[in-house]
Amino acid sequence: MSVERNFKLSEYDLKTYTLIYLISQGMILLLQRDDGKSDMAGKITGLGGKIEQGESLLDSAKREFYEESGLHIHDPELKGTFQWLDESKKICMTHIIFARQYSGELLEENREGILAWYLIAKLQEIETLAQYQMMFLPYLLEDSNHFYSGIGEFRNEELIDYIDSKGGKNV
Repeated sequence: MSVERNFKLSEYDLKTYTLIYLISQGMILLLQRDDGKSDMAGKITGLGGKIEQGESLLDSAKREFYEESGLHIHDPELKGTFQWLDESKKICMTHIIFARQYSGELLEENREGILAWYLIAKLQEIETLAQYQMMFLPYLLEDSNHFYSGIGEFRNEELIDYIDSKGGKNV
């Protein structure tokens, strides 16, 4: 049985974000979001946030990453986009960015949660990694030449429908 969905885009708010992953020596820096956060509470995600008015995509990525980690990323690279919508009438466009060069000293604490390095080879074993990031992260880490595009629908922060450029469909 198919459920018909009718979206009227003019009823939605559009938000743009960066989602940044620092990769170094077989490890990836991730953030376990504070349990008190309104979005993805307790989940492990990349770093990032909203692109501010008049700010370029890569400048936003550098700023957000520094604010959350204390590290300056060098030569960030746009690897894809993930758009999503949810019951709150919000459509979000997330720009997926990888960086492999950095400088600075990692913060011990930040306002978003806890930072930690994780083995890339064991990403599949991280139970609290945000579900939608598992749709693209392993793929992009394996194929550095691919540009990813995906669209998802969330309900109560759970991914309920999905399609992407690598052939993935539904959940």
